[in-house]
Amino acid sequence: MTKTTRPALAIMQSGQCLKMAKVDYGLVQKTLWIGTVGGGINKLPSGKERFLHYRHDPQDTNSLSNHQVSAMTLDTNGTLWIGTNGGGLDKFDRQNNKFTHYTHEPNNPNSLSHDTISAIYQDQAGMLWVGTVLEGLNRFDFTQQQFTHYKHNPNEPNSLSHNNVSTIYQDQAGVLWIGTYGGGLNKFERGVFIPYQHNPYNTDSLGSNDITFIYEDQTGFLWIGTDGGGLNLFDRETQIFSHYLNDPKNNASLSNNSVLSIFEDSAGMLWIGTNGGGLEKFDTSTQMFSHYTMDDGLPNGVIHGILGDEQGNLWLSTNNGLSRFNPQDNSFKNFDTKDGLQSDEFRRNAYYQASDGEMFFGGINGFNTFYPDRIQDNPYAPSIIITDFKLFNKSVLPKPGDKNAHLQKNIMVTDHIPLTYRDYVLSFEFVALHFSAPEKNQYAYYMEGFDPLGEWNEVGTRRFANYTNLPAGEYTFRVRGSNSDGLWNNEGKAISITVSPPPWMTWWAYTIYAVLAVSVILVYIIRQQRKLARERKINEKLRRADKLKDQILANTSHELRTPLNGIIGLKFGE
Repeated sequence: MTKTTRPALAIMQSGQCLKMAKVDYGLVQKTLWIGTVGGGINKLPSGKERFLHYRHDPQDTNSLSNHQVSAMTLDTNGTLWIGTNGGGLDKFDRQNNKFTHYTHEPNNPNSLSHDTISAIYQDQAGMLWVGTVLEGLNRFDFTQQQFTHYKHNPNEPNSLSHNNVSTIYQDQAGVLWIGTYGGGLNKFERGVFIPYQHNPYNTDSLGSNDITFIYEDQTGFLWIGTDGGGLNLFDRETQIFSHYLNDPKNNASLSNNSVLSIFEDSAGMLWIGTNGGGLEKFDTSTQMFSHYTMDDGLPNGVIHGILGDEQGNLWLSTNNGLSRFNPQDNSFKNFDTKDGLQSDEFRRNAYYQASDGEMFFGGINGFNTFYPDRIQDNPYAPSIIITDFKLFNKSVLPKPGDKNAHLQKNIMVTDHIPLTYRDYVLSFEFVALHFSAPEKNQYAYYMEGFDPLGEWNEVGTRRFANYTNLPAGEYTFRVRGSNSDGLWNNEGKAISITVSPPPWMTWWAYTIYAVLAVSVILVYIIRQQRKLARERKINEKLRRADKLKDQILANTSHELRTPLNGIIGLKFGE
């Protein structure tokens, strides 16, 4: 195993630098020492075991023979056997930390047939079977340290159906089943291979000649995973294959016709890993599939391997890390290289579980071993600290004693920030004090008084917040965070902010505006009253003039009517 070290840490206490020795990140990360501002040093036991990682070291012959691990098994003696992609077969004596390499030797017919291993299996008799990608099946003799080869012979119908061996399995009756990629399924009994292959004209035949997995469940049913032909159930009495395929019109059907792995839990439920469709739960009593995808929390839709622990969790190896699935609440906890995994990409057939619960998962950069019950979530919510305050993308430094300064002391111990209307571009940086895979800590922030009520900004691993053009008023910036295991400190950290208004928006400015407004209104009212008074005077003069006119007209009319009446009377008298 290659261990890694990290540079010495420097911790500040009351302005002094304290040195720490290098930290050895091996199997267990036991104790963490944390320096605080004004609070000395804190000792924090992590209580979290890392994944043990074995990988190929070109400078060390006693290491894994190749980066890429393609198959794994643990024999009855506790020896770990590792198949690699190009490096042959490795035997790992963990007691003595010693690797022994078995490779193909062109001039040795008793050597491994090919260095690209696809499957490893130890049968009930203790025989070790090794499948290769191009050169068939191998049986390893522990005593003679020799390999016997089984290959496809076109002239021999009872030979292996194809030299690309993809999976090996022995059922409860002791029959060995060999899956191939391109040649279908083989039943190997008494030295004879009996092939089962896909026949497009026979619906009862195997669904595909590309076999990926073989498993016999608790009730004795033999399940065959295929690439392209879905999940097959083989009735060994009738020799009929039943097919479970994806039906776009049926949401309870298999999600993807490429099956990579099969696992049966203690309740008899089948769990199916697919190549792109995620995880499937198959209830054999109802014949219905339930689907779990990336939308539900899976890190990736490719499920290479499935193992179960004593707590009922499923451990899934994917193309984007390792995932722990809790079927009780349908929750996923995902792990990646930041947690110590060999890489984020694993391989089909490269996984195994020992009788004591220890798990092994291999991928493109070696393999990991761990006990699942020792991979514990950190039960402590992290402290949240605001580490920087910026105006116009420049850090604001504290100026003790300056009453006009934005900060009187370090932002980490500041609880209030006064701002003016000129400070319209501001930002905060913050951190959760959790140091086991801190890059996986999650954050959320909220500007009370500005952001919509109760709507927190969930920003993932981002550690800063930006705001522009805050109106004058009182605000509270709140930030909360989680540790790398998803445990949140919901109280978080808060800091109040006062944005003072510009001079033209202060109370005295508004008082002046009010006085001016009242003055304008009063002037307007006075002017209107004077105008109305003038209008009343004019109207009164006009009324008097009209009255005088009416009197003159009335008098004139009387004086004219008297002579006219006399004249009219004289005329009628004649």
